[in-house]
Amino acid sequence: MPAFLREIPLTGPYITWILVAVAAATFAALVAAVPLGHRVRATVFSLVFAAAICAIGVGLTVFGFRLSLSEIPPLFILGGAFFFASLLMASYSISQDWRRIWALIPLSVALAVALLSANQAFVLYPLVSTLAEDPSYTPVSYTPL
Repeated sequence: MPAFLREIPLTGPYITWILVAVAAATFAALVAAVPLGHRVRATVFSLVFAAAICAIGVGLTVFGFRLSLSEIPPLFILGGAFFFASLLMASYSISQDWRRIWALIPLSVALAVALLSANQAFVLYPLVSTLAEDPSYTPVSYTPL
């Protein structure tokens, strides 16, 4: 990685907070777009779905990648969950039909897994590059497989 890119905090908490802020703003805008009589139902459904995506993300990270809990960036997972909940809200506000939304759930889960994988690449790339430069380096939160 070029030296000037290392100075930009793209992989740190800044990009995570930006993701969460954009997702939360999108979610709020879509809640406002849903007809008044359906807002509570749509919001509860979306938040439950967001919580399910968070649980799937944490489960995949801990059990699938065998990483310790300290390496999970929970805000990234939360931001992704709210993004997909926002997709559900948009679908509902356009179609007004909850049955059509169920077709989006497998796609949303697949996209969440892709987001989590991309996030793991951001976590693991600096570790791999550091190990390449200094093989004796051992991260504090490293858990051997």
